[in-house]
Amino acid sequence: MSDTMVKNQAEEDEIVKSLNNVLKIVVTARKCLDDMKPIELPSELVESPLSMLKDVATLIHQYTTKLSVAAKPPITRDALEKYANDMATTITPLIAAVQVFNAEKYGEIIQNRLKMYAERVLFGIEALLRSVSPKPLGYISEDWKTRGRLIDTGILWESCEKIEKLGSEGIVGYMLEEWDNFVSMLEDARSDLEDYKEGDDSNWDDFGSESEDDSKEAHSEEVFRSEEQIQLANSLLQKLNACKILFLSIKKRRIKNEYPNTFLGELFNAAKQTSDSIDDIVAQIQEDDENFENELDNFHRSARNLCKICISSAQEDSFTPWFSKWLENWEIVSQK
Repeated sequence: MSDTMVKNQAEEDEIVKSLNNVLKIVVTARKCLDDMKPIELPSELVESPLSMLKDVATLIHQYTTKLSVAAKPPITRDALEKYANDMATTITPLIAAVQVFNAEKYGEIIQNRLKMYAERVLFGIEALLRSVSPKPLGYISEDWKTRGRLIDTGILWESCEKIEKLGSEGIVGYMLEEWDNFVSMLEDARSDLEDYKEGDDSNWDDFGSESEDDSKEAHSEEVFRSEEQIQLANSLLQKLNACKILFLSIKKRRIKNEYPNTFLGELFNAAKQTSDSIDDIVAQIQEDDENFENELDNFHRSARNLCKICISSAQEDSFTPWFSKWLENWEIVSQK
């Protein structure tokens, strides 16, 4: 072996050693995510606590980008080690952010979202370290084998952006975005139900078709709906319309920064349950499932609970009577 090869081999070994040191920090931090004690926010951030999230995510994004660029030929040991070590300095602030924004003080939405994004960031950093290393790195965990290896730098940077957005817009910004998704899914459910009522069975059982032509041929004939089925579909459409009005009203009147995070979290969870129950009930009617009545009861109950939260868990205002009236009408509609 020539002197040059020996020198290159030694340099690669030093790079691997340095990257393994950083990787150990990352893997250890990721294991801590599921069992962390809350800590207080640094005094200098009390006035704008969410800015901590934005600052941490921005730094991680910057350093991981620099490391990714440094790994392109010609690769130098100094550049790799410098940016890997710089990146390592962001791990502690990231974990601290998860500890600061705990569920007890800031609500489950921020805590759960932040933990999810932080885990993806850490997996992404691990993936980046492994990709730039000249030799395989250690610390291969079961989590890495099953989930981490599927994370790439694109997901890493997307997660950084999600944390930045959470830091910029807070829980309200996140909820408004998700709320639009709820309404969109509700619209899709209404559309599917209209198709069902008209006798169109396509679009919800085509995944196994060998070709588009096969699919069209299989569903070329409309399915006859009985009067009872049509009445049931119309009744459910009426309820979905009522739920859409409720969702839009909540978005306008209840998803505001003036409400505590605990209330907003309770509201979000109830909305998600209602949205999920809508998907379930429409799927049940399409498949003519015998469990339809149970799913229908669950749908009625989840929508009722969502409205009750708007009445009882928020400070009474001029719009509280509207929610009370909606609930009153829902009790009538849900009996049909």
